[in-house]
Amino acid sequence: MIEVASITYGCQWDGSGHVKAWPMRISFGAQGPEATVDQMLEGQGYTMLLIDQLVELVSGMTPMETPIQLGLGRPPGLARKLLERGFYVELLQH
Repeated sequence: MIEVASITYGCQWDGSGHVKAWPMRISFGAQGPEATVDQMLEGQGYTMLLIDQLVELVSGMTPMETPIQLGLGRPPGLARKLLERGFYVELLQH
């Protein structure tokens, strides 16, 4: 099981000045109380997921063209599974 602390979006603007949610950032670790997935997405704690559950959650939340940034503490194999699904993955060093 993986401790998922948060799944958030960075905020950037497109060429016409409209805000777009980009990239998706996933942080890991037990930050705050253990919570449901919905509560974690609202910033109310962390949740426990299997790698395949996290990949399915990401796939259902964002289109393939959204870059995925994985924070420190990421589990081995997660980046590979996201790449296999067609996502662009960036491994954060901070």
